[in-house]
Amino acid sequence: MTEATKWAGWPIFVFGKLRMDGGFFGIPDCMVVIRWLVRKIVARVERRALIEWLEPEVENLGYELLDIEWVSGRGSTLRVFIDTDAGIGLKDCERVSRAVEALLDVRDAIAGEYRLEVSSPGSERPLRTAAHFSAVRGQQVRLQLREADNAVRKLKGAIADIEGENLVVDNDGEQRIVALNDILSARLIPADDAAASLRNKGRRGH
Repeated sequence: MTEATKWAGWPIFVFGKLRMDGGFFGIPDCMVVIRWLVRKIVARVERRALIEWLEPEVENLGYELLDIEWVSGRGSTLRVFIDTDAGIGLKDCERVSRAVEALLDVRDAIAGEYRLEVSSPGSERPLRTAAHFSAVRGQQVRLQLREADNAVRKLKGAIADIEGENLVVDNDGEQRIVALNDILSARLIPADDAAASLRNKGRRGH
């Protein structure tokens, strides 16, 4: 490792239960391992490139890479969501965390100080591939979409169908075609939240 890529500070592990808003509490929404990483490197974070680098490594360990999320700003964070049929525990998160850190170290992929979080999906499951969306057909999802002018638009609705590389999303009875490549992020809306939203719409309709 060159001098430019050595740690500027010690990594710190935090083991615990993480709320989906980022705080800790007693009843888990998901399992998470967090590492604070301080690195003296110069590179640009690119989500798709990171997924291409990380996915084979995560799959080789026996896990599915659901998605990654980069939260920039003060205290930038890279979140890596993983899963298996048997579920995810803290040891799984720790194992993947070490592998992801090692790969990013070799690639010099992220500039400056950031925090690495490896987590199970939680109740608001991340969705990325056609197979992910097919598995939740008929359920409510929350999407962030990239527009032609690079603006970001939010869309909420039920997955009506998957047609090749496109989703058909039912938004209050109106079907919209969404290209997978235009989705910046997608999350499953928990069934209880979706039911409450439908009840509220029903009340407003009267």
